[in-house]
Amino acid sequence: TWIKRGLIWIKYFKSQARETPLVWLKINEPTGQIVTKNETKKLIQAIKQDKIDAIISDHSPENIENKDCEFEHAAFGTINLETSFAAANTVLREEVSLETIIRKFTEGPRTILQLPAYTIEEGVDANLTLFNPTLTWTYDVHESASISRNSGLDGRELVGKPMGIINNGRYHV
Repeated sequence: TWIKRGLIWIKYFKSQARETPLVWLKINEPTGQIVTKNETKKLIQAIKQDKIDAIISDHSPENIENKDCEFEHAAFGTINLETSFAAANTVLREEVSLETIIRKFTEGPRTILQLPAYTIEEGVDANLTLFNPTLTWTYDVHESASISRNSGLDGRELVGKPMGIINNGRYHV
């Protein structure tokens, strides 16, 4: 499967002490095949073993015209900026620590891209996401801040919800 191939590539590059290329392990591949329970277990195991360095959002919203057509002609992509943490937390919360999930979303991408770590210091504009990691909620695509409405998570119960952000000294709810 595509997940197995991606994990094999990650293992190979790490064993060669080479920089691992970015590998995208998506919710589903272009054929529409949904990730199986066995593949989910493999991804969880890879996260537990620190074989996966980062979890990112490939926020790819599409206009309704590109999605409301026959499946094989529909554009690949979904909104998930608002739900990526909650989706990961829902699946991972009983398997890995909250700190690990947060690290995979924050430090992991910054390390791969060789960006400096964020710090919280007096007198420096903060860049933070405020969230409740235990709040159970149902995602409603019609309440989304995105202009797109295509999400496979619409109507799904998730655990962990972003409540707002502080970015460059401005607070957004």
